[in-house]
Amino acid sequence: MPALIRLLVFLAALGALSPRPADASPSKEFVEARTVFRAGQYSEAIALFNGLLYPTSQLSDQQELADAHLLLAVCYYETGKREFAVREFEEALALRPDLHIEAFGFSRPATEFLGNRKQEIERRAQAAAERLRMARERQRLIAAVNRLKVKERPNILLNLVPFGVGQFQNGESGRALFFGLTEVVLGGASFAMWAYQLRYANGLVPPDEVDTVRTVQVLQVTTGTLCIGVMSWGIIDAFLRYKGARFRALTPEEKREYMKQVGAEPPARSSFRLTPTISPDAAGAALSWEF
Repeated sequence: MPALIRLLVFLAALGALSPRPADASPSKEFVEARTVFRAGQYSEAIALFNGLLYPTSQLSDQQELADAHLLLAVCYYETGKREFAVREFEEALALRPDLHIEAFGFSRPATEFLGNRKQEIERRAQAAAERLRMARERQRLIAAVNRLKVKERPNILLNLVPFGVGQFQNGESGRALFFGLTEVVLGGASFAMWAYQLRYANGLVPPDEVDTVRTVQVLQVTTGTLCIGVMSWGIIDAFLRYKGARFRALTPEEKREYMKQVGAEPPARSSFRLTPTISPDAAGAALSWEF
């Protein structure tokens, strides 16, 4: 029995060491498929190339892989399967963008078909690159517009206008509200008391109303004087707090209009103009309105 076991072990080891027929390599299968293709047997070549490429590629050499997709594309074209031909040709171009189709010696219709397809793919790629460039340029313009400052120089003569106009121009809305309301109240009161006296247009005041009319006159003069005083105070205050030229950020509407002016947005029917300017201390923009 031990001798029989030793014999079986020896035979198993001998079988393991004996040479086996080697499987054909993917490169050899590619050469065979290419030979079938050159013989014009396109249907048989489709089966061979598909076996090499799908479901997973068996070719490790990039040139062989690109050539396999290209030859399979021609096989599909010659058998009338244009959609499959386009798919395989695009796969080949993705692997080798510098493919020279004329060098392969395909039939004239196949060469023209693939050549036209290559030109279309190149046009699409150029259009996509142009869109990407424009998108990046637009983002650059948006960043530049966000940094722009508008230089404004308020009209100093507006400080002479009462009712808080000078304060409002200086960006002090609280002070503008105070002066405006005070002047309106005092001026309105003085005007109302003046209007009250119009009932005595002939100058005749009944004896029992003389004191009332005198009081109204005093209040009219007092409120009128106070109104003029507050107006004078507001004018002086506006001049003293006048800030002159200043820079501010663009409003969202101004940003959109500027983007339209530089071609980053569709132009709108507007006479508004915003032109960038450069000053020694800051970037700015000049505003204009045509009418």
